[in-house]
Amino acid sequence: MPREIVGTARIRTLASVVLLDLNAAPYTLGDWSDDEETADRTAVESPWVDGDGETNWRLVSGVIEVQVRIATTSWALTETARKALSDAVKAAPVWLLEREIEGVSHVWRANRPLSITSPITSADIANRRRTVVLRIPVQPTPAITGLEP
Repeated sequence: MPREIVGTARIRTLASVVLLDLNAAPYTLGDWSDDEETADRTAVESPWVDGDGETNWRLVSGVIEVQVRIATTSWALTETARKALSDAVKAAPVWLLEREIEGVSHVWRANRPLSITSPITSADIANRRRTVVLRIPVQPTPAITGLEP
């Protein structure tokens, strides 16, 4: 049985206006892969000293993969909701991706998706549902609130 994230996820403008709530009908948030922290490191080496010396270090942009399930009462409504999701993530070159679970909120500055996949099976058509997977490039340092002191 597919897992559902218990929490909320929203797509917002930079002015924090909600474009799409990914936990409101007909959307259900599925699996979510957080971006890994990957560093870009510059170091110098010397032929006379063992090891190296770090001269520059930064986190590079990451990619979050979000699975969103759409289920409605008709195929036309399902496709309308899929298009609304696609339009929301492509509307602006930069937007905010927010996820909150048990009071802990992460907000990433996101860019248009690298890919949007939503294969269709005969079972999907019969059940008037779609599963959409978004691969979203994000800045490596989300704003995090709700952590324990």
